[in-house]
Amino acid sequence: SALAVAFGGGCTLGPAPPRAASIHDFGLAPREPAGPVRINATIAVPGAVAPLWLDSTSIIYRLAYADGGQLRLYAHSRWAGPPAEMITARLRARLAAIAQPGLASSRDGVQSDYLVRVELDEFSQVFDAPERSRGVVRARATLIAGSRRATLAQRAFDSESPAPSADAAGAAAALAVAAQSLIDALVDWIAATVPSARG
Repeated sequence: SALAVAFGGGCTLGPAPPRAASIHDFGLAPREPAGPVRINATIAVPGAVAPLWLDSTSIIYRLAYADGGQLRLYAHSRWAGPPAEMITARLRARLAAIAQPGLASSRDGVQSDYLVRVELDEFSQVFDAPERSRGVVRARATLIAGSRRATLAQRAFDSESPAPSADAAGAAAALAVAAQSLIDALVDWIAATVPSARG
């Protein structure tokens, strides 16, 4: 009977189980080769800040060819943490490898010679055409003297990388490369700008 058929197929009735979200990060950090100390000072790196629309784990994309001012989110993919948090972690790891004595944390009560503030302005996949996109990362950095709290230098950073595919996985891959390039440029700028506080 129809009723028997309905009960017999009961295991397929009802809502489908929710699709598991794909979680992305920047991948394994590149191994830092042993090298000379490039910064002879103690550096503090507070958590990078981001505007409200970027302060989440959503993977954001824009259709520049249609309406670049509208933010769109991938429904079934997200970052492992907010982009500003992931960039902060990578930047601290890079600086710890080249600074001596190293990094300082206000939580430990350690006074820093210099402080680096980073503001993330853009972190999205931008589609220039339906099948052509790029990861775009933009940030501003301020170098501050730790004792006097005087601004020594500021600079804007802009990094892009083509996406290998027009989807969330392509966005994650492109943004990871763009973020790493921006961090590399930021570290080089800090190393070249920080005076030697310890002779």
